[in-house]
Amino acid sequence: MSLDPAWRPNEPSKLLKAEKFMHASLILGAAAYGFHIAVYFSTMYNVWMARQRRHKWLFSAFSTWLFIFASLNIIGNGIGSQWAYIDNRNFPGGPMAFLAAHGNTVNDVFGNVAGVMVTWTSDALLLWRCYTVWAGNGYVIILPTLMWISIIVLGCLTCYTSSLPSESIASIKTVNFNLPFWAVAVTLNMLLTILILWRVLYTRNHAIKTLGDQYGTHYTNAAAIIVESAAPYAALGLVWIVLYGIHNVAFYFFLPLLVQVEAISPELIISRVARGRGWTSTTEADITTTPSGPLRFAAKSTSRSEDSGTMDATVGGSHVALSMRDMKPGVSRDTFKDRV
Repeated sequence: MSLDPAWRPNEPSKLLKAEKFMHASLILGAAAYGFHIAVYFSTMYNVWMARQRRHKWLFSAFSTWLFIFASLNIIGNGIGSQWAYIDNRNFPGGPMAFLAAHGNTVNDVFGNVAGVMVTWTSDALLLWRCYTVWAGNGYVIILPTLMWISIIVLGCLTCYTSSLPSESIASIKTVNFNLPFWAVAVTLNMLLTILILWRVLYTRNHAIKTLGDQYGTHYTNAAAIIVESAAPYAALGLVWIVLYGIHNVAFYFFLPLLVQVEAISPELIISRVARGRGWTSTTEADITTTPSGPLRFAAKSTSRSEDSGTMDATVGGSHVALSMRDMKPGVSRDTFKDRV
């Protein structure tokens, strides 16, 4: 809103609308980045406080990689906006014309490359999660893997064309690669989300029918389903690709937010895995398998030492060694159940 018509920029209304969306996107992206900072440090805390030392360095490196490139994206966007709206505000045609004419500057290219790197990395983690949730079934991820390879190629072409003279992320030549890149990336994400959702919901329903409502809830509750499937990333990506495909200027509003959500979703998954609440290749079997028979204690064995602290039991024909400390007063029934 202009307080005085004389102060209003002499630009078409559509161009002014695009500038408003661009300005709002920076604020929204900064807010999402602030949330991302909290998620990153929370993830690192959970990784290093976890009892299991397995994959600590891998999870830390992966999360830090995402955080660095998401930071570069928000920094590149901020510097580019400063150049357009402050340092070169009198450029003929206004800030959007400046961005279109000088979209191949170092900061813009860095921002674009960082966004592409975040997309590659996030989809790679979702591929791994899909493979894990499907209990290591490699056939399920054949098509998603081919799609992931294609977005690597399209991403490289997008970054190259946007860095050419007189080109930018919104130029026609770049859009010819950028649109297919995001279309395949979003489609891949939605496909992986559907595969993970279907598997988790199928396991949940099977567990409820077999064991009751109380079993495996921390693997199949609403929060677990949303985090494991990276549903926010898929939903936001779908909105963005539709707006970008129809050349609606509102796509500027979602782009910085999309990059941050792309990075946040895998970090939330890593945090759940580090806390022992994420899916593993055996989770489905763990929460859907019941003992095939009653619990029966074996007769006292003469070969067992009195101070060995163990006794034998049979569950459905399977031998189980139970520690006597599990039978002491004060030990919860859940601990005993987990041993069996």
